[in-house]
Amino acid sequence: MIFTRIYMKNIAFYCCFLMFLTSGFAQNQPIQLTISNGNTIIDRDTLQTILINNQFTGPTLRLTQNTAHKINITNKLKEPTSIHFVGLELSPRDIGDVGINSVAIAPGATKTIQIKTDKAGSFIYYGTTKDHKQLGLYGAIVVESSTYPNFSFEEECVILLSDFNKDAHQEVIKTLKRNSRWYDIKKKKTQTAFDYLYNEVTLDRIKNAFKRIPAIGLSEIKTDYQFINGDTSMQISGCKQGNKILLRLINASSATNYDVKFAASDMLLTAVDGIAVDTQSVDRILIGMGETYDVLIEIPSDSLAYEFRAQAQDGYNYTSIFFGDSAQIHGDSSLIEPHNISVQNIFKSSSLKGVAWNDELEVYKNADTTGMNKLQQMAAVRDQYKKKNENVNADSILREQDLVLNYHMIKALDSSHIDTTKPSREVKIKLHGNMQRYTFDVSSNQTDRNGRIKIAKGENVKLIIKNKTPLYQPLHLSGHYFRTTNAQGKYSPYKHTINIKPLDEVTLDVLADKDKDYNLYTNQMFRKQTGLQNQVHYEGYTQDSDVAKAASQQESDRVNFGHIGLMYNMVDFFWTSATHKTDFKVDFESDYRFYFETDIDYSYYVDKDQFLSLYAGAFINGGDNRVYVIDSNDVTASFKASPKAVVGMRYTLPLFINAEARINHDLDWRVEFSGKIPLMPYVNIFYRANTDKEWQVMLEGRIIKRASVMLNIDHLYGFGLGGTWKF
Repeated sequence: MIFTRIYMKNIAFYCCFLMFLTSGFAQNQPIQLTISNGNTIIDRDTLQTILINNQFTGPTLRLTQNTAHKINITNKLKEPTSIHFVGLELSPRDIGDVGINSVAIAPGATKTIQIKTDKAGSFIYYGTTKDHKQLGLYGAIVVESSTYPNFSFEEECVILLSDFNKDAHQEVIKTLKRNSRWYDIKKKKTQTAFDYLYNEVTLDRIKNAFKRIPAIGLSEIKTDYQFINGDTSMQISGCKQGNKILLRLINASSATNYDVKFAASDMLLTAVDGIAVDTQSVDRILIGMGETYDVLIEIPSDSLAYEFRAQAQDGYNYTSIFFGDSAQIHGDSSLIEPHNISVQNIFKSSSLKGVAWNDELEVYKNADTTGMNKLQQMAAVRDQYKKKNENVNADSILREQDLVLNYHMIKALDSSHIDTTKPSREVKIKLHGNMQRYTFDVSSNQTDRNGRIKIAKGENVKLIIKNKTPLYQPLHLSGHYFRTTNAQGKYSPYKHTINIKPLDEVTLDVLADKDKDYNLYTNQMFRKQTGLQNQVHYEGYTQDSDVAKAASQQESDRVNFGHIGLMYNMVDFFWTSATHKTDFKVDFESDYRFYFETDIDYSYYVDKDQFLSLYAGAFINGGDNRVYVIDSNDVTASFKASPKAVVGMRYTLPLFINAEARINHDLDWRVEFSGKIPLMPYVNIFYRANTDKEWQVMLEGRIIKRASVMLNIDHLYGFGLGGTWKF
């Protein structure tokens, strides 16, 4: 069904339409969600999407606080699916973590779930299987209350942020696993030797390369669309001067954190992840994937159209909604377009990482901002940074003249002290990532023999989470809220999702009041699918038999990719079949004389960061061996091959130099070093050399996503020019 923008013209009609859709909710009638495939037209592009009740994006579910609601979910897809309702009270089997506590909804089947709404606020639901979330299986949930404790408003607007990628999710993962940085090229945000020299950060980059911290920027993926309520832009008319509008901000995207800002005024924060908090006036909010924020805005005039902009965190794209009847270019443009949302310097590591959580905590504790306006608050916080002599740029948090929301600024309405009479457990968790293989992992000091993170019912669990990756990680523990220990002390807020900065560490408190197993995972879909998730297991509980069966039947994470190169001096073929912990590789080279070398091996990565792997395989070389008979025209030709069994190890050294040591069955050994240097956005240098005096240097010039021009110099095959095709 072609998506119609029926609710985008004015708030009154929009609210009426939503009330019509959900008119049976207050009467506690079952809510019907029907999931199907369909086509959606956006900007003249026809996108293959998932529809819910024949619409893209899914309908907003309006529920009533302190009420039990029944939802019927019918799956009309050709494959199983599942939905997670975030922040609401459900039984373990209704959580939606397939193979952990739930089973998927089979094609043609209907599942009925029960939801309890003990909290009033803004929530989110989304698909948890395959790429269903990005295709459109998501929507907003509003749990309505008769009273709001600390503010009033005339109107409200749900703002559901999302993204879309035209490439199939498996193609995206293949592109990332090739370590080609293609999406950085498309975003024009490459990090190459030329970029480092141009931005005068070469020494900074070398320093991080020694620590094996890859240059990846704020996001490794370029999505083709950014959406507000399923469209690239919207305008809402009928906004009256002085009216206060409650914006329910919900990030349902699969790969994008957003900076959000309103052009006309600041935003008054009222709730976080569905829980009311002490009001806080801010100019800008970074909203991570899976997070929700309620903010209040005020319309200063009904003669202008004011922009609310959601910009991808790394600045490559944005989506907007305009409040007002006037043309968007009418009047004072500074009041229509928000001041440019500055983008962090992706070349400077201190700017990307910002200030560590514990340092921020001390700064905000000591910065007394009572009774101050925004500019005074910013000055007070900056003064505290100066007192601490932090070797960081304070503008990584407080940029230009904007007050940017920081987690330490969020204050709960009531004391959130932990009951110290309960037994406690400290769980240390590390988030790992190898960007060369695009593989992630979650490890812990508290695991059972199956590798699950173990806790016990009734415990106070302190989660100390270290993000060892160079990326923001929006982390969510299904079925639970956690207390975010921040500068507000006993008024630290509760959240269900936290966006952890690169290389940072946070401390969260969780009351283990559930049973069965739950999923701890990132809301970034592609990282979740490549390993950034782990089960949290309640000791003493076992999986239901059908859930265990579903876990055993889940699809393999195997990904196959490679390339074939044809050059003047040689032919090169490389193929990899990769899983989370293993690689099966075939590397074949041959010249016009039919002399060839082939490496075939199977490797296993033994550490969580995947720097070290052990492998076994075979090395085969040989070629056309011609024997000429004297005084005769006879020529005897034979093809000779010499296979040798090999075992070895590979290790990633500082500066991302790949070291390899191997020995064959004749006890001949070899040590080899290889690597890749991104020279310019479309140009890479590959090199390898070993103790057998073999060496090779290749210069790659990218043409399109899959094709490159290659210039090759090899110790055996000599000089060659040609091309490579990636598959």
